[in-house]
Amino acid sequence: MLTKTLSFFSWNVRGLGQASRCEDVLSELLSSRPSFVALQETQLQHTSALKAKTFLPKRLSSWDTINSTGASGGILSAWDNNLCTCTLSHKCRYSLTTTFTLTADGSLLSLTNVYAPTKHDEKSAFSL
Repeated sequence: MLTKTLSFFSWNVRGLGQASRCEDVLSELLSSRPSFVALQETQLQHTSALKAKTFLPKRLSSWDTINSTGASGGILSAWDNNLCTCTLSHKCRYSLTTTFTLTADGSLLSLTNVYAPTKHDEKSAFSL
């Protein structure tokens, strides 16, 4: 029986606009080698494949995002395609849920990446 250990990495990165921050994230992801990554507060209004290469290792080449609004927010979830296939991605204003079929045994796994609002008047929208 083939067994594979899966690992999860979550980080409030507080912005990926600076090259030095991207280098820090990339370095940490290379050393920890997670199967799944959840980044919050990316502060990216758009994430191109070129930009993603500055902070994601090659083996985490599959990802989905919720773009930031202005200079706040932004969620990115990434995964190792050798371990799973993303079968569903569900986006809400403050969360990104991705469902995977694991390659090893075909079981399902869902992960939710959350970045909650910091302003009190936006808290009621968090449940949407």
